Amino acid sequence: MGKFLRDFESPWRPGTYHHPTQPPLTGELIRVATIDAHPLFRRGIEAAIRNSNIVIVDEGATTEDGLRILADKDTDILVIDMIAPSIDFPVLASAAVQCQIHIVVLVASTADDQHNLVRALRGGARGFVLKGACLEDLVAAIETVHRNEPWIDCRIANRMI
Repeated sequence: MGKFLRDFESPWRPGTYHHPTQPPLTGELIRVATIDAHPLFRRGIEAAIRNSNIVIVDEGATTEDGLRILADKDTDILVIDMIAPSIDFPVLASAAVQCQIHIVVLVASTADDQHNLVRALRGGARGFVLKGACLEDLVAAIETVHRNEPWIDCRIANRMI
């Protein structure tokens, strides 16, 4: 690592961001499972939550993986890519909503249009975050939907207003 990078002091560290209007959650772990066809994105979520109270309990790349995770009932939040060909979003969202336990669905997608946002929310998602979001926004989205509050990526919300 060069001297410049070694000496650079950034106030932000991956996984340490908390929404400025909410105090950080203390003690309680947020158990997250990711269903996304791209391993790189799944690793990115792991990097984003490092040093936080969020833990990845499972992951998968297909609808079948998602149904298995839901059957295990060890998850608080299911982060789903709703447009991946290997993932049937309506099936997974419906299964999560009908679960005997409370599992919140957070959609992470590259689809930044109103149609997909409405489709996600009508399907039972509590939040919608764009895959191009900064790591702080991803952590904030997870924490917000865990409090059972809605989260809509501001880039989509601003276009709808």
